[in-house]
Amino acid sequence: MGEAHVDPRCFPGDTGRVLPGRWPCRVRCDATPLDPIEAVASAFDTHQVVALGEGNHGNLSGHAFRLALIRDPRFQGKVRDIVVEFGNARWQTVMDRYVSGGEVDPAELKKVWQDTAQANPVWDVPIYEEFFRAVRDANAALPEDKQLRVILGDVPFDWSAVRTVEDYNRQPQRSDIASAAIIRREVIDKGRKALLVFGDMHFLRRPVTMATAGGTGSPGERSIVSILEDEGIAVFSIYTNSFFSMATVQPGVAQWASPALALLRGMPLGATPLVSYQPVTFIVDGRPSTIDPALSPRMEDEFDAVLYIGAPSTIRMALPSPTLCNDADYLAMRFFRMNLVGMAAQVEQARQYCAAVGGTGPSG
Repeated sequence: MGEAHVDPRCFPGDTGRVLPGRWPCRVRCDATPLDPIEAVASAFDTHQVVALGEGNHGNLSGHAFRLALIRDPRFQGKVRDIVVEFGNARWQTVMDRYVSGGEVDPAELKKVWQDTAQANPVWDVPIYEEFFRAVRDANAALPEDKQLRVILGDVPFDWSAVRTVEDYNRQPQRSDIASAAIIRREVIDKGRKALLVFGDMHFLRRPVTMATAGGTGSPGERSIVSILEDEGIAVFSIYTNSFFSMATVQPGVAQWASPALALLRGMPLGATPLVSYQPVTFIVDGRPSTIDPALSPRMEDEFDAVLYIGAPSTIRMALPSPTLCNDADYLAMRFFRMNLVGMAAQVEQARQYCAAVGGTGPSG
């Protein structure tokens, strides 16, 4: 059998052809950009779950697409549940009340994203609160039986019971197994469909382990997607690209309008190693070790599609609101949690940011 190659007669969208000849080969053809909202909505016709990776946490382009998606009637007509990583399941009743238009005290609402099991301020940038507010606003224009529900997919962590590292370790620890259980209980067991919004690595079909990097260790934890699919649930998974220059594999991507969605199976973009898209590093024998691309899974084996949100150089990140830097109670809470789990370097970065934007806060 000959090696795969690109046939000059190939045209966009033509995949998997076998050409006659002495050495049969599989032809890979360039991916065609699709309307991403139409593609996501259509995926729900054949899948119970669509898993939409966030890209780099806090990126503004991915956030803009998610807002456009939930506001679009094509999406609203297919699904009611949205499961997110950036919310503590302990506060699910608060979120239900909020997105349905009820009165919620802002101090109570912010616990949803500030009190997740993540000690750092990853969810404290304004886009995550804005997402919840956008769902609430969308629901105001929808009949009750069509309204969207936001399901909080992080574990029900209780920070009020944490004073020491031992207290922290006694709390439910975040894991894909725990998030999959929430999805099963709140969506699958009720016969509903859901959009999932988590970091992309929570959606890997095949675990990437230290062994892949040449080290030793136990197999990686199964992902949300692999758990659901093992239970017979049809999942369409989308990687949101915020790191990799896709034009290095398919030059025409540079002319694509953003956002766009492209299927991966049978495409050069799909044959590209996962680690080209997503930096993956392990500590092996005390040293950082990256995965050999030759040992990496291919993108098409991990995801069904990729969401293009622009060239990586054009993607901008949300920043914490400067008002947080003047909130002494918030800074004391966040710095305590970060120091507790060994994030002293990130605490110093937060102090430097606050100094740059003119904020003040506790010295301890």
